[in-house]
Amino acid sequence: MQTRSLERPAGLLEALGSGGYLSPTEANAIAAHFYPKVYSSGDHFAPVGCSAQYLGFVEAGVLRVYVLSEEGEERTKYFLAEGSFVLALDSYLTGGVTACPIDASVAARVWQLPLARLEELLARHTGLRELVAWRVQEAFLSKLNENDYLRFGSAKANYLAFEARYPELCNRLPLKHIASYLQVTPQSLSRIRAEHRNRVTKR
Repeated sequence: MQTRSLERPAGLLEALGSGGYLSPTEANAIAAHFYPKVYSSGDHFAPVGCSAQYLGFVEAGVLRVYVLSEEGEERTKYFLAEGSFVLALDSYLTGGVTACPIDASVAARVWQLPLARLEELLARHTGLRELVAWRVQEAFLSKLNENDYLRFGSAKANYLAFEARYPELCNRLPLKHIASYLQVTPQSLSRIRAEHRNRVTKR
């Protein structure tokens, strides 16, 4: 499905052109196959137990990748903000269903490319194959150790590390999602944030 009358976001064209694998003409041609979808907070881009359906690009908002414990509790693995490609990576690489669902942490606008169409484009564009391989490897390696910086600190130290690492996300995301990323209770995180803000205000 092509929606050529829609103007593609500059970020999508830049992302497709990154690395120099695709010419501007090729990037524009491939971008024409993406179409936008708006997600409300809590809507799923990739539900648990389903196979990957789309390659997405986050134009606005933030998506969240999480896992479910045996007790059904959510543990946030990482967030995907504006300018990120999004894909149920485990499902795409294995051909099975995803164990890492992806939902909208806040309302989001995502440009989507059905994977069936992606496969057609991969067969026609060598540069796209190289770009996807690079992006998949980059995503796998960067997210593999995403939470390493949280391993040894206290709850307070980990929150401050998160705030320093992702300052643009701290005031945008639901408290419960940040808490599940930091593996603390929302009540503990609320107390930590209040204490930290009080100290900052008194300086």
